[in-house]
Amino acid sequence: MAYQSKNTDEHVTFADALLSKRYRKAQNDFLNQVDTLIDWRPIRTLINKKYTKRQNAIGAPAYDVILLFKMLLLETWYNLSDCALEERINDSITFSRFLGLKMEEVSPDHSTISRFRSALTELGLMDKLLAQFNKTSVRSKRK
Repeated sequence: MAYQSKNTDEHVTFADALLSKRYRKAQNDFLNQVDTLIDWRPIRTLINKKYTKRQNAIGAPAYDVILLFKMLLLETWYNLSDCALEERINDSITFSRFLGLKMEEVSPDHSTISRFRSALTELGLMDKLLAQFNKTSVRSKRK
């Protein structure tokens, strides 16, 4: 079975196809379970209500808010700094896969995660997001 991209509208890349066996071998049960069990939609909705990306920004498109939130979770779970997280994502198949990054995609810069965390804190969203995450995970355990 080949690796399937999390983005259903995108095809599996050549790099993903070549590394599909490594993907299967490198499965991190904890991260796979979290990604499978959590309904990320309520978290996305909560973030999108208050956190708005600049519409007139020049440059690369903004990163998905769930990818950025998952990065914050990885930092907490693995006790990583912003710089260490960026390095670990670029080096780890399991981290990249949890975030939905393809093999040819690199991690968002450490300053991106820092700005995202600051924005969530300023908007008073951090505690609400963690509460929603816990609520969603408890609900999925009961099913």
